[in-house]
Amino acid sequence: MKTRRHNRNLWLVEAGWGCWVAADLALLVMLAVVAFRIGGVGAVGLVGAARVLPGALLGPFVVPVTDRMSRTHLLVLSHAFAAAMSLVLAWAAVRDSALVLVLVVGLGSLAGSIFKAVLRAAIIQVVVSPADLVNANAAYAAIEGLGTVVGPVLGGALVAVLGASAGLGSLTVIYLAGAALSALVRTAYQVPARVTTGAKFPGMQAFRLLAAVRVRWLVGVFLGQCFMRGLLTVFIAAFCLAPGGGGENRVAALFATLGLGGLVGAWLCSRSPGRTSAGRRAAIGVALWGAPIAALGIWPQADVAWVALAVVGLGNAMEDVYGLSVLDRVLPEHLAARAYALFWSVSAGLITLGSLLGPVLVSSFGLGRAMWFSGAALVFCCVLVLPTMKGLDARVGQPPPDLALVRATAQLSALPDMAVERLARSLRRRELYAGEVVLRQGDAPDGFGIVARGTLRVMQGPQTVRELSRGASFGEVGLLMERPRTASVVAVDPAVVLWLDAATFVAAVTGHRDAAAAAMNVAHGHLNADEERISPPHRGRHPDTAA
Repeated sequence: MKTRRHNRNLWLVEAGWGCWVAADLALLVMLAVVAFRIGGVGAVGLVGAARVLPGALLGPFVVPVTDRMSRTHLLVLSHAFAAAMSLVLAWAAVRDSALVLVLVVGLGSLAGSIFKAVLRAAIIQVVVSPADLVNANAAYAAIEGLGTVVGPVLGGALVAVLGASAGLGSLTVIYLAGAALSALVRTAYQVPARVTTGAKFPGMQAFRLLAAVRVRWLVGVFLGQCFMRGLLTVFIAAFCLAPGGGGENRVAALFATLGLGGLVGAWLCSRSPGRTSAGRRAAIGVALWGAPIAALGIWPQADVAWVALAVVGLGNAMEDVYGLSVLDRVLPEHLAARAYALFWSVSAGLITLGSLLGPVLVSSFGLGRAMWFSGAALVFCCVLVLPTMKGLDARVGQPPPDLALVRATAQLSALPDMAVERLARSLRRRELYAGEVVLRQGDAPDGFGIVARGTLRVMQGPQTVRELSRGASFGEVGLLMERPRTASVVAVDPAVVLWLDAATFVAAVTGHRDAAAAAMNVAHGHLNADEERISPPHRGRHPDTAA
């Protein structure tokens, strides 16, 4: 089993993420300079909206289309598009074209939405074992925190040395470096043969995944933090720009402090994986967004502000590392990108809403009361969901009870440990009575079964073909070869079957080269055995005895 230290693919994906974060935050600084020069404060606001809204509104609709493409290819294409975008933005800056600036930034917002969603799905693919997941997300959070500190500094330095136009063009080098790193990723994952969700609209399946009973409250506290993030931007600006607040320079310094707190938090999380308490730790991380802001509302002093923003950064790292680790363990790999696309979209909307409501709260209640009330409300909500998070940790924090049985199944044994664990969490236990028909000859294939207890009989018409006991599996031939069931499966005595729905099984098996080869070998083995058993008058007929 690989550890994160030897996981070359994970290192490459994370390094590509680092290139993206550094370039994106440097781009933010330079776009503000160029937009202000072209059209003043109004242009800055318009460009800021273009950086968020297109990706937030269109991302959930575009990302499902990418299910037919390799995750790593999409990362490369996203970086390459951003590189080309930087060159066009440089040209727009030279020509003082506000229209081109806004249009290209809007397209970049959509590319960024795709990139972030696909990046999360790619991390799920390259993390080979659950033990590595927290470390992978700690690195993800650390890179984001470091980018919060380094990105704006890089942008300011490029503007000072090269000027805004040439600085925008120079970002192409960073994006191309990210593309090169992503192109080096090599995994056995491939595009699944069929990706079906059973939902009329692609976003509906993503909504169902995020609203599922086991994770809905975790997603809820995540979204509460996003709303607070929007409020915080207003609160800190109002705090620093008030008389005696320190002015504009302190705004940047305080947000840099938030990034430094995130770095410390990511390091602490990597030292304490907390797999059996990840949900509760994520909720505590969100509470650490609220408590320091409430404290700053009560004691509005500069020294309190430094400490408060550092603690917020630490809480942000806890929320990201532990919360994303839980989502990564439960989201189906083939649907993860669309789920994260919807998640980032709603997050962006709530951040925007918080930014719009912040001034209303400050003008209505005063800065101190607005900070105290909103911070305390977020802490209260996190305390309320802690019992639910404890239940989530009990379900997700421990290995699934049937994990060993799933891992020993020939059709699934070639999958990485993370993939096997996700499948084991997707299983549905079916209690069967003696004589119950599990599969019926002639029906369309709708799932894959593993016998957990009892005995099942495979029948072709009135003839018994074979019997299945604990650990035996059935159903792969019809699913992989897209043919009706040509055999029935009947319980001999009271039995338990672990059932995997058709879409999940097909996506998981055909989406991994080694697993696809292993499953097809099993399927052809059954067909060959049937061929040998069939009498000469019926030779050429291939009953699906595995159903």
